[in-house]
Amino acid sequence: MMQKSANYIEKSFLPVLIAFNIAGMETLPCPELFKHNYLLLNLWNFPSYLWALAQILCALFQLLFLVILPDKKMTFSVTLLILLQGFSNYSVYRSRKLILVILKKISTVMKMLPYNKRPKFKTAILAYFVFVTVLVVSFMLLFYPSGGYLDIKEEIFSSPLISSVQAEYVTILLNILSGIMIIVLLIVCTSSTAFYGFVCLYIVIFNRELRKQIQNIRENYDDYGSIIDNYLKICNIMELLEDCMCVSVFALVVYSVIGLFWMCYGIIFLFMDGYQYYLCAFIGQVFYSMVIGMVIFPASAANNASYAAKEAVRSLPGRIPKHYNEIKIILRRECKQRIALTLGRIYEIDKSLLISIIGVLMNYGILVATLGTVKDSDVK
Repeated sequence: MMQKSANYIEKSFLPVLIAFNIAGMETLPCPELFKHNYLLLNLWNFPSYLWALAQILCALFQLLFLVILPDKKMTFSVTLLILLQGFSNYSVYRSRKLILVILKKISTVMKMLPYNKRPKFKTAILAYFVFVTVLVVSFMLLFYPSGGYLDIKEEIFSSPLISSVQAEYVTILLNILSGIMIIVLLIVCTSSTAFYGFVCLYIVIFNRELRKQIQNIRENYDDYGSIIDNYLKICNIMELLEDCMCVSVFALVVYSVIGLFWMCYGIIFLFMDGYQYYLCAFIGQVFYSMVIGMVIFPASAANNASYAAKEAVRSLPGRIPKHYNEIKIILRRECKQRIALTLGRIYEIDKSLLISIIGVLMNYGILVATLGTVKDSDVK
């Protein structure tokens, strides 16, 4: 039964595990047939090699564009986004072994739930991947004929650092880089946010069920050990998720705030011919907002549910007076500190973070717009 539950959880997260495996996280087991054949083994690892090459090419090409293109603000921002993408992916890679451990822990704690109350996120995870993929593909189809892309090409051909013949090759590199970046963006952001968000939802459900069980306890209840054990297992899942993903989600939130800022800035302050650019910017806003939302809302709910569950566990000695001393000793030994999900172990995730993000976007928007106005007046 335990193995069946573990397999079900892993099957629910299969799109996430496939995306992680492409990114070199080794989340899918290599078939035995492939292990004993050098050619097949390299074929199995080929997506990981291709992924590493794609990230290196993205970084090198973007450094080239940073030198060539005169618009340093936007080019530097894109360079920063690429670095944050790579940093997010690397931080998950360092803790990649925890991914499957977390899923196995979830399957263990799942036993505390009645069968009819066990969450089934398989369809939701798949729908999330499909929706984000549709967004990204739509962005790609609209980006190349958009005014923003045509402006970049014009800047390349007008650059004094390269000839017109070289500009043709640089334009081809731009097309390749744009495609690679968008694919990398899809895999990194979607896999990390889906894993983080849905694991947080499991934590919320487990903590709420635990709290409900504690509230229904009677004075003659003797099996308090199983309740404390389940609480400690849930805390362990939170600790592992924090160790595995806290740096990655910090990078993703910063990444998304920067991306959201430039998308909003483009719609408000830039004027382009055609509708493609504005549709691209709108799709970008939806995408970056989803990334932020998939981190903040589930994590803040998990933190609140964890706090409520801890308070409920602390109330156990009063609810079961005949085991007061035993429970107190266990709680003092095992439940010393509160576990919380954070951004890079710096900021505890809460819904109020959204207000801070909106404030940052408004402040930097006003600052950049003011600097742009002053620069234009100086030129005139």
